[in-house]
Amino acid sequence: MIILPNNKNIFMAADQAAEVSELPVVVIPSKTVSQGMTAMLAFNELNDLETNKKEMSMELENVVSGQITNAVRDTEIEGLSIKKDDYMGIIDGKIKVSKLNRKEVVLDTLRAMITDESEIITILLGEDGDMEEANEISDEISQEFPEVEVEIHEGQQPVYPYLLSVE
Repeated sequence: MIILPNNKNIFMAADQAAEVSELPVVVIPSKTVSQGMTAMLAFNELNDLETNKKEMSMELENVVSGQITNAVRDTEIEGLSIKKDDYMGIIDGKIKVSKLNRKEVVLDTLRAMITDESEIITILLGEDGDMEEANEISDEISQEFPEVEVEIHEGQQPVYPYLLSVE
């Protein structure tokens, strides 16, 4: 089972590798790290490959993915003014929030991701993330959305101080 981010060249290479593998392999075309992790959690070793592929692929639709990163230049995208060094909140590949205060960006991004059906939020702390700040974010979100569980995990990913998922 291979779970990959959405990149046509990577998918083609993964599909080719699956074809020549001596082991049975399928490719799950996740678009984000958050989707890939959720798909992995749906894996059931008691199921056959096709059942796992179906169930893991279905889980991809249940995840809203968020990323927090820095702007490297001034720009305007879809009416949103972004200044160099602002933090940007990206939801499913689209920049939705831009501010200088990182905590505010994370909170606003999460608020935009959460729906009435949301049950769990996962925050992956990157290399430049801050555990104290993540705990403050978790506390605020838990107070505002008491029906939603918040988990924080060390991700150590570069570039993104926080990766977010809402399921």
